[in-house]
Amino acid sequence: MTAWAFPGRPALVLAGVFFLLACLVRAPVSVFGFLLPPGVELRNVEGSIWNGKAAAVGFRGMLVQEQAEWHFQPRALLAARLAWAVSGRFEGRESRLNLVLRPGGGELDEVIVFLPLEPLAALHPRLKGVQAGAVLQASAEILRPGAPVRATVSVERLFSRLVPQADLGSFRLDIETDAGGKGNWRIMPVAGSLDISGGGQLDTARSTVSGQVMLTPRGPMPGLTPALSALPKVGAGYQLTF
Repeated sequence: MTAWAFPGRPALVLAGVFFLLACLVRAPVSVFGFLLPPGVELRNVEGSIWNGKAAAVGFRGMLVQEQAEWHFQPRALLAARLAWAVSGRFEGRESRLNLVLRPGGGELDEVIVFLPLEPLAALHPRLKGVQAGAVLQASAEILRPGAPVRATVSVERLFSRLVPQADLGSFRLDIETDAGGKGNWRIMPVAGSLDISGGGQLDTARSTVSGQVMLTPRGPMPGLTPALSALPKVGAGYQLTF
């Protein structure tokens, strides 16, 4: 009779690694829901963490993206990293970015994302009262912890439910930080019936933003005036400080 040899420790470890990888490959993405940022949820999810899709992405109960998909990029393994191509849509416009994970951390590359303003404006008590909405187009070549940031956010077709059927305008927000996360932001008007301009400082490491914004109507805005009047009046405009 041939004696059966119990597998050695290296063989058991290798088998365990392969078993774990097999589980990860087949695991549904819902298993990894705890990795999502607070307030973010995926709806009608199909596939795995490697390749999958979701009918919608919500933030605090509001729709921010539709037809979201993510696809693992095997070639990234040659550079000792994990990478996914992520895409989605908002109001018929395609969002896309590359999510890259490496031993030193993660990053987002080639970012072009369309998002609604409403869930972000609702985070600030005074902006929430204005009931503002718009389409945001955020773009950046790379977003990586410990690296300088150069990002642009276009605010298109700003509106307020206090001023029905009124397009308040379009604006541009530029953001620059150093490697430590400290930097400046600046907003300027592009077109429209409401001038919004200003700037300030931010610290991404501490998640703080400060500054001043001037809101100056170019004409009568009866529905918006009561909300603006809650702000300090400076010249022909109203000043928002935070």
